[in-house]
Amino acid sequence: MYHNYFVLQKFEELYNVLSSENPPEQEVAAFHTKAKSWARDLLGPGYDTAQPITPYINVMVYHCPSSLQKYGNIKMFTGQVSRC
Repeated sequence: MYHNYFVLQKFEELYNVLSSENPPEQEVAAFHTKAKSWARDLLGPGYDTAQPITPYINVMVYHCPSSLQKYGNIKMFTGQVSRC
């Protein structure tokens, strides 16, 4: 049970960076490392690295970090309407 809580807590940290309109630079810089750590924890120690991972995990680990660095945030790509 503790493992599930720990994985969800790490995901919440990543989500907060992704959903922020102006994430701190140090969080953007650390995103890739944190996302890789989260993915390893999510998949577990017995996961065969030769097996493919889901596209969602791949995007979180390898595509979101570069988008955050390039654009500063990814809110413009979510398709969600922001309300004033």
